[in-house]
Amino acid sequence: MKAMTKLFLWEMLALADELFSPSLCNLNQSFEGWAHRKGLLRQIQRLEAEAFLERQPGGAADRVYRLTPKGRIAALGGKDPETLWNRSWDGRWRLLMFDLPERPQAPRARLRKVLREHGLGCLQGSVWITPDPLTPIRKRLRGDRHPSSLLLFEGVASGGEKPLQIVNEAWDFDGIHMEWAGYASILEQGRPFLKSDVLAADVFREWAEAEYAAWLRVLEVDPLLPGQLLPRRYRGRQIWKRRMTIWKGLAQHLKKRGFPTRRELRH
Repeated sequence: MKAMTKLFLWEMLALADELFSPSLCNLNQSFEGWAHRKGLLRQIQRLEAEAFLERQPGGAADRVYRLTPKGRIAALGGKDPETLWNRSWDGRWRLLMFDLPERPQAPRARLRKVLREHGLGCLQGSVWITPDPLTPIRKRLRGDRHPSSLLLFEGVASGGEKPLQIVNEAWDFDGIHMEWAGYASILEQGRPFLKSDVLAADVFREWAEAEYAAWLRVLEVDPLLPGQLLPRRYRGRQIWKRRMTIWKGLAQHLKKRGFPTRRELRH
């Protein structure tokens, strides 16, 4: 999926109908006419065909689109932070160990990329850990590795190690905090829009692109661990709540400025 399509879904998820509704001066224009003029009609049709959007019942003049569950996950960059933070942990760790030659480097780099994408932490160069079942990784790697080069284990720490000790050893929370701080800084740049009487579309889009890019950088490093495994100094959940507050405020501000609720795009 193209970056601009992901940004479109991100904005739709955040602002729902307010960002994509026709302006007051086009109340008599059909939805198709407005969307075509904005260059959105073909994109909307494609996203609907790919099951990222779904059309709700209603007349053509009051057409409503919603993000599907698939579209919502895509908008979030592939991971829903609230769902992941709120998942339970059974107290068992899953370890993945591999023995691949240093040369060529491509197989090792490809494997590590997969492990990071699935949120595993690195205890040592070839020893990785996660609180989650390894079934998704096993399916993804099936047929891609010789069985003797990859070993999977499941169990509990038997040396008296506390869960948070393991977490801090396996994941670079200094780097994670740095990315969250960078995201929070860009997020706060959206606050002036809450009081602006004139919303410059190009300035708003520039900020939205920067905010989404910063969010994707967070996802690259943050495993979004279950809440009970998060370090006390972790600020991700707090910053995410702030993000929800700011975007909700933006939506309400746009609505007060006169954006109609007919002929709308909703999530």
